[in-house]
Parts: sequence; structure tokens; C-alpha cells
Amino acid sequence: MIAERFPALQQRMKEKRETRIMRLIVRSHFDAAHKLEHIDGPCSTLHGHRWRVEFEFEGPVDKRSGMVEDFHHLKNAINGNLPDHSYLNAHAGVKNPTAENISVWLFGLVKDDLKGMASRAKLVSVTVWESDDCGVRYSGEGK
Repeated sequence: MIAERFPALQQRMKEKRETRIMRLIVRSHFDAAHKLEHIDGPCSTLHGHRWRVEFEFEGPVDKRSGMVEDFHHLKNAINGNLPDHSYLNAHAGVKNPTAENISVWLFGLVKDDLKGMASRAKLVSVTVWESDDCGVRYSGEGK
């Protein structure tokens, strides 16, 4: 076998097999108001929610630190983009502030911040809960 003749190659193959990919989950929340203009019913009037959000990241565990990414860095990327105590209809990045559109919007904001951090963690999904029973998960597909 070729790897047996080249110890460095054999070591790299072993390290690749031993690399662990982990999924990190960070939860947060924000309070914000909105109204849905393209539907009939109570949600077409101004109302607010305590929105709960869940961000999932994935990446290889750094062998030296034992972490994919420091949770503190991920929380900063998330909390710096949450529209706390705001009127969601007024944000330029989200035209119609449904839970679906908010999840796509937040995904893009946090993904961009991670690029700037040169993070090993890749944003996998964002789940936005507008109540304990109703939420939406977006995984970056179908833009």
C-alpha cells in the first residue's frame, strides 16, 4: 500500500479519520413587534412576540483547543444581529416579517458575521419560534 511507504501520508490519513465533526447549538431570544400585511386575521394588526431563536453550527473539532468554536464568539455573532425591542416591519432586510422570512434574514446576517471571524463553525440552520408551539427552521437552502 502506498500509505505504508509514505509515513507522512499515513499520518495525515489517520488524522483525517480522527477528525470529529460536531454540531453546536446556541439559543437566544428577542422581543419585537410586527404586523403581517398580506393575510387576513389577527396577525394583520400590530402585535409582539418574545421570539426564541436557535442557531445550529457545524465544524471540525480543533485538536488543540478541543472546540469547534468558542460559544462566546458565536453568541456575539448572534446577539449582535438580533432586532431586540424593534418594529420588524421597519427593518430593510426583512420585507414581510413572517417567521419564515425572519429565519432567512437572521441566517444571512449571522453567516456573514462568521465569515468575518474566520470561524471553523459553519451555520447550518436557524430556528425561529414565535410561540412555544409554532416555529420555523431554515437551513440555507432555496434562496
